[in-house]
Amino acid sequence: MTPVSSERGITLLEVMVSFLLMAVGMVAALGLLTVAVMSSFRDNEGFTTATTQAQNKLEELVALDFEDGATDTTVSPPASSGGTGLCGPMVPNASCGSIVKGVMVEDFVDYLDESGQRLPSAASAHFMRQWQIRADSSARLKTISVRATQLNTFGSGPAATAVVTTLKADY
Repeated sequence: MTPVSSERGITLLEVMVSFLLMAVGMVAALGLLTVAVMSSFRDNEGFTTATTQAQNKLEELVALDFEDGATDTTVSPPASSGGTGLCGPMVPNASCGSIVKGVMVEDFVDYLDESGQRLPSAASAHFMRQWQIRADSSARLKTISVRATQLNTFGSGPAATAVVTTLKADY
């Protein structure tokens, strides 16, 4: 005679409950994933726009003559006088402007709306750009740096900021 086993298989009801619990867990995880992806997209969009705006300003400055000390690049289109250009002829190791957060140097900052158009002030600006020009020890090479910062962020994430730098030589 065969002994009677106390082991039984799983019932249909137990299988359905376990599937239900798994489905609830997967729906919750999918909801979290959706929130994370959307948040990441918004943040990346801000950083991409900040980088683009910084690069646009850098290209505008690089297009100036090495010893330009008059072009006003805070207006659009740049005016041939009334500005600082690339700080004119510079002595070795000198610098002008600033890209330090919170240190705005007059004539080395401009403001943009959401579509990238220049504004006269920070009142309704979405981005602020700061720039700095530094001469090397020979004063024949200038380092041009531009910082673009997103001013109005939506949500709790940090403001998008990008810094781009290039060199311009007098050869």
